[in-house]
Amino acid sequence: MAIWQYTFRIIPKGSFDNGIFQPKYSQDGLIEDDIYWERVPTKKDFFYDIGKVLPIGSSWCEDILLFGSEDSNCFEVLYENNYAVSVSFRVHFTIEYEFFLRHVLDFIRFNNLLLLDGQHEIIEPDYLSIKHLMENSRQAKLYDRLSAKE
Repeated sequence: MAIWQYTFRIIPKGSFDNGIFQPKYSQDGLIEDDIYWERVPTKKDFFYDIGKVLPIGSSWCEDILLFGSEDSNCFEVLYENNYAVSVSFRVHFTIEYEFFLRHVLDFIRFNNLLLLDGQHEIIEPDYLSIKHLMENSRQAKLYDRLSAKE
């Protein structure tokens, strides 16, 4: 992930116990979002609608369906045996992203999915709230600080 990107994760609604979301982490401190996708088996072609705004790109990993470019706005589906095990997207907040982000948020709402921010908290898929979140993120502040020195 580049400093100019903010990463979001997506999980299926109803994929966690008792209606309460508590993220699970590996020993390395990485979120284990695969457990949520295992509970709601979803084929990778379910995400092809994202291709309406970002073309399929090439990924560093053959098991990632990548829409867009790794260094820009992108949407990634990590899959095993044709089923999603992790879904995320990154917004390049220094270039135009509104069309991409609005499309992804519509996709999330329409398909009964949940959106997680960089701290793995569930957030509403609302464009203005997310724009505000990104503009006030650590990444944006660090980017502003570093780019001001140039």
